[in-house]
Amino acid sequence: AGILLPTAALASMSAAAPLTAAVCLAPSVLLSPLFTRLSVQVGAEPASLPREAAAAEKAWFSLVLPFAALVLGVLPFAAAAWLGPALSQIAVLTLVLASGFLLTLVTGVRAVLVRAAGRPGLESRSYVVYAAVKVGVGLALATLAGVVGLAASGAVAAVAALLVLSRGAGRILGDAPSPLPPARTWWTALALLVGTAGASLAVSRALDGRITTLAALAGIGLLGAGVALLDTRRSPASSATSR
Repeated sequence: AGILLPTAALASMSAAAPLTAAVCLAPSVLLSPLFTRLSVQVGAEPASLPREAAAAEKAWFSLVLPFAALVLGVLPFAAAAWLGPALSQIAVLTLVLASGFLLTLVTGVRAVLVRAAGRPGLESRSYVVYAAVKVGVGLALATLAGVVGLAASGAVAAVAALLVLSRGAGRILGDAPSPLPPARTWWTALALLVGTAGASLAVSRALDGRITTLAALAGIGLLGAGVALLDTRRSPASSATSR
């Protein structure tokens, strides 16, 4: 689909995509020890796997939702400050790309679950769906909305893959408790998104200079991370990933 775009748009995509992916997918490193723990659980007590996986996913959501809010609230402005005004639509492009990568991050525990349960084919199926949807939708959206449309195809493909993987993992989870975090986590994430986005917008408009703006945005991100960390420590779900 990229061949449909002008060179300037491709330059923006090439600059924004690696930065956005590196930031959004950073928490994925936490999934490796979780996979080890669930794999051991399968060997020791297979019947407890759904319960353990549901608890782990609840804790994962409690971590990922505030993280996603911080990324969406700060990263587009940081990308615009870092990469400069020469690249077109860089803030909007980063926001849309981040949405797709963060949706992929949400499925992390479900992917680990199907692997630990000996059903890697379910994960492979979700990847096939992701690739097919991204190519098909990417062609259409790139034609209609240019580089932003191409970026949005990643979010659409991530939703399709999430549905496929969730359906397969749901059979393994069975009647396990709901993995959704408490309402407080959702409200905290919403408050972080609104607060950091508003502060980032104000900083971006008020300050001049790349370094000064980036430093202020980093401060906003650190402050938001501190709030999220305090909320996570108060949540019982957070203990599931530390066991």
